Amino acid sequence: MERLLDYRDCMKGEETENKKVGCTVNLMNFYKSEINKEEMYIRYIHKLGDLHLQAESYTEAAFTLILYWEMLQWEERSLREFLHYPAQTEWQRKESLSRKIIHYFNKGKCWEYAIPLCRELAAQYEKLYDFQSLSWILKMEASYYDHIMDQQRLEPEFFRVGFYGKKFPFFL
Repeated sequence: MERLLDYRDCMKGEETENKKVGCTVNLMNFYKSEINKEEMYIRYIHKLGDLHLQAESYTEAAFTLILYWEMLQWEERSLREFLHYPAQTEWQRKESLSRKIIHYFNKGKCWEYAIPLCRELAAQYEKLYDFQSLSWILKMEASYYDHIMDQQRLEPEFFRVGFYGKKFPFFL
């Protein structure tokens, strides 16, 4: 309950974006590991992704959406309408999520992380004999290799900070 109250206070107040992200991650992990509520976990994955998009942190948004992407399979199982997703097969949802994640990695100029997703999509398109989509994704992958070689950019750095003990609030 304390995590929910922290989250509510963070979102209502004029808190910093980092505090909002921290509260959302904390609540998201609570739903996944402590009470095993998959639907709520997925909701907070998308809320965290939206926070990253508002801050124009496209790479972080992509990594956040990968958490949901990893839960999906390349199967024809029907999924109900959920959040902004229409009723569709699990394969279709994973494909659309793959394209969105690739787009965010491109906007964040982290092409190295988009390439494995391109390859996975290419393998799926090849299995379906969807040569038009296969051609599109292979061209996309090739353009990312060109970007890696041609464009100047800062090397991305990611790190995690942990606070341990009883004196720290939940959102840290």
